[in-house]
Amino acid sequence: QHYFIQSNLRAHLKMHPTTVILLKLLFTFSSSSSLPFFNESVAHPAGVPPISPPPTTLYGEKINSPPFLKYGENISPSTPNPVLLFHGVTEDYKRLDTLVERLKKDFPSAMIHPIKLFPHVESILPLKLQSYELRKYIENLNITSKITIIGHSQGALTTRDMIQHWDNHNIATFISLVGPHVGVCCIPTWIPIRVDNATISSICYSSQTKVGQMISFCNMWNDPQRQAEYRESNAFLPPSLCQTERKSCEEQGSNLNRLRKLVLVGTPDDDTVIPFQSTLFGYYNKDWEVVPREKQDFYSLLGLEEQEKSGRLDQYIMPGVGHQDMVEDENVYNTCVKPYIT
Repeated sequence: QHYFIQSNLRAHLKMHPTTVILLKLLFTFSSSSSLPFFNESVAHPAGVPPISPPPTTLYGEKINSPPFLKYGENISPSTPNPVLLFHGVTEDYKRLDTLVERLKKDFPSAMIHPIKLFPHVESILPLKLQSYELRKYIENLNITSKITIIGHSQGALTTRDMIQHWDNHNIATFISLVGPHVGVCCIPTWIPIRVDNATISSICYSSQTKVGQMISFCNMWNDPQRQAEYRESNAFLPPSLCQTERKSCEEQGSNLNRLRKLVLVGTPDDDTVIPFQSTLFGYYNKDWEVVPREKQDFYSLLGLEEQEKSGRLDQYIMPGVGHQDMVEDENVYNTCVKPYIT
């Protein structure tokens, strides 16, 4: 349960306009165990990670301004639960504008709030850090009613981890739009860097440098043919899937199982999450054959089996919709989102 936070990492990331530049730096320095912009790593003490509180402003706007404070008190029974939305990697909350506007039009009395955390290049910060700050952000909204939360791509994975580590949370519905829940094993086709999987695994799983696990992409990297290294070196995903330390698995599964509804949405036309079945909790075995979620070790540990048997897990496969189009496609909205806003 240890992960590392570098005190000047966020400041360094802000110097770079794109994730691609940082990735190039990653490849350039991957053979070195000493990077000039990284401090010595410090493991967090038991309990609370040593990070600053969530920001109170972003883009000049107050994050916790009314009506979000104490929202949920004295709400009419006919008013839907507040809806929070969390964006994917390299994006910000404005990427969700189409989805937000549709929700506001169809549910004018509901609170519709895109989460204003980790914009653009800051979205490649470690996912355990993002998970922790996401929880603090939501807690600071002081919502006393049940919550519906929609996560897109990396935002969905981070949201799931947050839910699993949040005892007595008040999230009723979690809609995961193409979230890479079991990781990825290929560079997305839209990134202009061609590197073989073995090189990426060597960078992400390196024991000589801590760069790999300081990047969210490496937190999601799950090489089917290097599982021993993945489970030993990946600081985020194996614990989140109960693949390593299982002491907290019962608690994680119980927290995820508090959901009234878990909605998983994937597309076979995904050019980012490979294999796309990762969005549905399936993944490759060492022979590159897809193993469905019901045959994964974590299926019962995370409470997915119980949710599925009780009818609280819904799955949608939406062909013809690209990864980035999920938050704008009207059919996805009408089929996978709108019916769950209650």
